[in-house]
Amino acid sequence: MKTRGYSLAELMIGLAMMAVFIGIAVPSYRDQAARTRDKALKQNLYVVRRALQQAYADTGGHPVSLNDLARGVAPLTINYKTVGVQSITDPLMWRGPYLPSVPNDPVSNAPLNYSFSSVTGLASVSSSAAGADRGGTSYSSY
Repeated sequence: MKTRGYSLAELMIGLAMMAVFIGIAVPSYRDQAARTRDKALKQNLYVVRRALQQAYADTGGHPVSLNDLARGVAPLTINYKTVGVQSITDPLMWRGPYLPSVPNDPVSNAPLNYSFSSVTGLASVSSSAAGADRGGTSYSSY
């Protein structure tokens, strides 16, 4: 009994169809990975900002560094409005740790940017990544 195989034309059509499917899937996968990193960055910033708000509500000042938010004991110094870095007034007011660990920026794989203004008394956390997301929004404006 003679078995019939596939012709060259049938094989070429099958390979062409596979190439089209791969051509659609790969860019979609890359785009999804970028969107996932952007969402993770927004979530990390939200969590750190909430922890800063809670630490401020407890102590009346902002930590000197983000690593202080993961400490179980009160840091030695804290940022207060108008006076800047000063010894913490009441270590018992510190109810940390406010974070289990300080997350990194998932886009740049570097620590988040943290700054404090003694003039305004405001602390800010932003992305350390340069550039913009797929929608054109700058990472630093998240």
